[in-house]
Amino acid sequence: MHPFSSENFHLEVLEHAKKDGVMTTRLHITDRFDRPRHTLERKAFGAFSHQLEKYLAKHPELHFGHQRNIAQKLVYLPPSLRSWAAFMPGAFATHPVHNPDVRYLATGKKIDYLTRNLFRHSIDAIGLRSRAYAMAWYINKQVGDNPSVRWLSLASGTGQQTFDAAMLLDHPPTLYITDIDDDAMRFSASLAKDYKFDKTDVIFEKLNATDEVTLANKLQTIKPQIIDMMGLMEYLDDNHAVEVVKTIIQSRPESSCFVFTTMLPSHPELNLHKRGLGWPGVIVRSVQQVLTLLEQAEIPVHNIEVLLPDDKVYAVFCIKIA
Repeated sequence: MHPFSSENFHLEVLEHAKKDGVMTTRLHITDRFDRPRHTLERKAFGAFSHQLEKYLAKHPELHFGHQRNIAQKLVYLPPSLRSWAAFMPGAFATHPVHNPDVRYLATGKKIDYLTRNLFRHSIDAIGLRSRAYAMAWYINKQVGDNPSVRWLSLASGTGQQTFDAAMLLDHPPTLYITDIDDDAMRFSASLAKDYKFDKTDVIFEKLNATDEVTLANKLQTIKPQIIDMMGLMEYLDDNHAVEVVKTIIQSRPESSCFVFTTMLPSHPELNLHKRGLGWPGVIVRSVQQVLTLLEQAEIPVHNIEVLLPDDKVYAVFCIKIA
């Protein structure tokens, strides 16, 4: 397969094959912060975070907030990172990580040098962006040159990863950006203007994606060909995850696809993510655990494709109904 690129990233398919009946695609993804001008910073921050991960792995008793958790204290030395952490796990936390060129947090506080480089070079940040690029590649492949695409983004947050992916399509889709957070929706509307989307191309609606009746009604009204839910599944327990997937699959039209993500146990700095940074609420699941949930949701295995960026932080699950 040909490489897939934009000014922000480059993606190559390493392997595309069935494993245990499931189509699995391994991807190598590099972004604009992996270029030679950033080499020293990336190596320095990578070495620092690797040492913190080793320290936490040796001390499983040091939970986040523990008085002797040196890793946590070191992570939170940069002043603007402490301000940023107040937004976790919401949309305003992921926004400057998706785009580390932004200079200010949502509060207006300027992002300091160390925090900006953490957003550029930490494995958490790299994985967050690579899952978005993987989604963009898959959706671009599904849409092709279709001139009329309806795209529903669930729990979209600021909408940035959806906007980025939509910009790569040959024809502008009609985007339905939904979230339960009013502030995130207002910010998303402002961001859409920065992307120069036409007002008729983007519709903003408040929506609780875990409300099955409301979600089903929205799907039946919009009849989207594309559904993304890139920031919610890993916060749902097994029962809620199965019910949300069932609702989406049973309510959407044919010839559509549904894309979501999960954090993997193979995350190279999972201890640092959980007990150093202290990102709350993420339920880590293996590919097989998610496939088990999809089986409970009555998804045929041949309708599933799993995208695995080689940074090993996230898997992206793509469900297609022909």
